[in-house]
Amino acid sequence: MQADAVVSYPVPLCEGEVLKLQYVTEADLRSGSLPAGCVGSVLEPAAEPGYLCVFRGGGDGALETQDVNAKFLNFRSTIGAEDLTSDTGELVVFRTTEFNELARETLKKEAHLTAEGSWVVTSNVTAP
Repeated sequence: MQADAVVSYPVPLCEGEVLKLQYVTEADLRSGSLPAGCVGSVLEPAAEPGYLCVFRGGGDGALETQDVNAKFLNFRSTIGAEDLTSDTGELVVFRTTEFNELARETLKKEAHLTAEGSWVVTSNVTAP
C-alpha cells in the first residue's frame, strides 16, 4: 500500500523555482539535529529560503514510534514525478515496507501508519 499526503502551496512558487525538500522526523526533533534548511518545531515550523520542510509529529496514535511496517518514502511532485518540485505543491509519500510497484500482493504482515505534522515553504526568489 501507498498513501500520499498533499502539501498545497496557497501561493504558487515562481516559475522554474526549485526547492530542497526535507522530511523532519520526530527523532530529528528530539535530538535537535534538524535537516539542513529546517528550523523550528511541529508547532512553529520554519524553513530557510529555498526549502520545503515537512515536520512529523502529532498526538497519541500518530507517532512515528507507533508506525508498523510502514514509513515515509520520499517526495513526489503533484504531477507524479520523483525528485522534481512543483510550483503548486508536493506529495509526501508513505509506503508499507512490503510495497512492490510491479506486483499487487496481499500484505504478509500487518501495517499501520497515521501521520500528523506541519509544513512550511520559503521561496528563494526575492521580489525586485
